[in-house]
Amino acid sequence: MKIKIAKIVHVPQMVEVWKEFMDYHGSLDAHFKRREDAHINFEKYIKSLIVFKDSRVVAAIEGGEVVGFAIGVIVGYPPVFKRELHGFIDTMAVKSDYRRSGIGEKMLKNLLAWFKKRGLDRIELRVAARNPIGYAFWKKSGFKDYLHVLYLERKPPH
Repeated sequence: MKIKIAKIVHVPQMVEVWKEFMDYHGSLDAHFKRREDAHINFEKYIKSLIVFKDSRVVAAIEGGEVVGFAIGVIVGYPPVFKRELHGFIDTMAVKSDYRRSGIGEKMLKNLLAWFKKRGLDRIELRVAARNPIGYAFWKKSGFKDYLHVLYLERKPPH
């Protein structure tokens, strides 16, 4: 298994990995249920990131097949903080048959090296509150809680 910089040719398989990733999250929390055209929008999004200089998209390739991918992006803070930029791990997904085999750690190592090369010493991400497996992975990888994102969902008036 190799971690490579993703290319446009990898996108269709990455979309399939993403769909599985989203369906898993959708089973944990209805908020993550995909729209019918979600895969089309994600394809456009990932293609734009592949060519964007302030993002890094990596693909985990096994036997010519994409079995995982990860997205890192450089993001700015509001102009009230001393630190102006940070790295953000947008998405990391691994096909279910390949989870717990070290692929996530290898993709994370690749992204962290890229962030370091870009001079970033703070990396942030979001993990679904109802995903204890994902949360455990990030905690094991050294990430710490610093912010809780809360929400209130109201039913629209009829």
